[in-house]
Amino acid sequence: MFFAPTLLALTQVLQSQIHKLQESRAEADIRRPVDVYTLCLSSGDADGLGNTRKHELEDSLDVMGVEQGKRWVLDEPFKDNITMFWDAGLIAEHVRPYVLEHNIDIILTYDKYGISSHPNHISLTRGVQALLTNSPRNNLRAFGLKTTSLIPKYTGAGAALIAKLEHAFCASPPFHVHPHAQLIQILEVLLSALRALRITDCSATDAEKLVFVSGWAEYSRALLAMRQHSSQLVWFRWLYVTFSRYMWVNSWDEIVV
Repeated sequence: MFFAPTLLALTQVLQSQIHKLQESRAEADIRRPVDVYTLCLSSGDADGLGNTRKHELEDSLDVMGVEQGKRWVLDEPFKDNITMFWDAGLIAEHVRPYVLEHNIDIILTYDKYGISSHPNHISLTRGVQALLTNSPRNNLRAFGLKTTSLIPKYTGAGAALIAKLEHAFCASPPFHVHPHAQLIQILEVLLSALRALRITDCSATDAEKLVFVSGWAEYSRALLAMRQHSSQLVWFRWLYVTFSRYMWVNSWDEIVV
């Protein structure tokens, strides 16, 4: 539920590249399409609904545009448990074959805080770090989805606007000679206020990080994908899809070892 902006952006790139390949006979002139794979380490069987959750995930990934044959769910040995940390070495052991078989060079997962502090999420970062320590590929890199503090986590559609402001101003040169300098000064004051409220803490280095921002079309598609998870759509998850930053914006930090 947290990765929709990224998945939608990458699958849109994939569809665009495939369309270009179909229109062009000179395939050598077209860059290789982005291949998107998903690997879920647990079926989410904590409530005995593992098979239901697997089918719902399949339907959701259909909406997201992830191709059949490029998505997998493991049933063993990782059990969905809100109090349990998974073994990092075991995670690396189970992820490594997929990396090798499919020539994967970038892994996207949670950061060390796990967005919601879920121990299963946090375990994935540690597992990926273990994998990178004994990397099966020289060019393998990994990124963790950045966990935000409480207030910015629930800024909803405003998160997309804030992300655009960050991109425009965090690492930009002075705008005093810009033809719209007065408007820009107002926006800079707004961004300063957001920093004061700790809704954003952008800096020059933050502006260079990997960020995916959805528009209304992508949000609508993410909402449709979420609706496929009917067994999980209790009342507080409706609040999530309405107010969560992660329905609109994904910011990524590289995982280093």
